Amino acid sequence: MTSVPSLRLPAVEASAQPWAVIALVIDDAEVPIGTVDATARCDIDTVDRLLRLFLVAKRNGLSIRLTAVRCDLRELVDLVGLAEQLGIT
Repeated sequence: MTSVPSLRLPAVEASAQPWAVIALVIDDAEVPIGTVDATARCDIDTVDRLLRLFLVAKRNGLSIRLTAVRCDLRELVDLVGLAEQLGIT
């Protein structure tokens, strides 16, 4: 089984709350496995890296979902039409 790549994003001013929590879905239960750190920019590059992470998980038979998504990231993902693919409802 290949490992899921770490999410390396460009840093900006720090904030207390992460952009989102990345959760592994096992039998309808969500197990937090990481966060999209608040020191990362909320931009199209962030969405691209998240989508790549989701694709790697899917190719390995895993399902992951974003939870506790902050408004800015949610709006960006909605704008590019990837909310369903990234598990944001």
